[in-house]
Amino acid sequence: MSRGGHMFSSSYVLSERLKFLEAEVQQQRVQLRTITSERDSLQEDMLMIKASKRQADQGWQAERQNALALEQQLSFFQSSTAKAIADRDSAVYEAQSLKSQLAAANSALRESQAMLGSVQQQCKEQQQQISNTQQQLESAR
Repeated sequence: MSRGGHMFSSSYVLSERLKFLEAEVQQQRVQLRTITSERDSLQEDMLMIKASKRQADQGWQAERQNALALEQQLSFFQSSTAKAIADRDSAVYEAQSLKSQLAAANSALRESQAMLGSVQQQCKEQQQQISNTQQQLESAR
């Protein structure tokens, strides 16, 4: 069969079709290798990202525990400081109270010493009078 001067050959069409399909299969294989390589690379990246995330989570947990420990220490030191300040204030109040008591005791001591001096003077005067009276009694005898 001939059409327009060309002879129609089914084997030629089939061989061309076969070459085209083989070329397409080859392209598909290349694409498959590319996609497989990309998939493997993405899986490696994903594993690295997961490991990195796991490590970051562990670091975050460690830092969180560290922060909690620091908060506990801060709370302890704040309460210790508050207790020390309260103790200091109490000691200052007690010292002021003792100073007042000491001042009152010193005042009372001065008054007592003044009274003692007065009483001693009176005692000397009375002893002098007794002595004078005894001398007068002896001389009157």
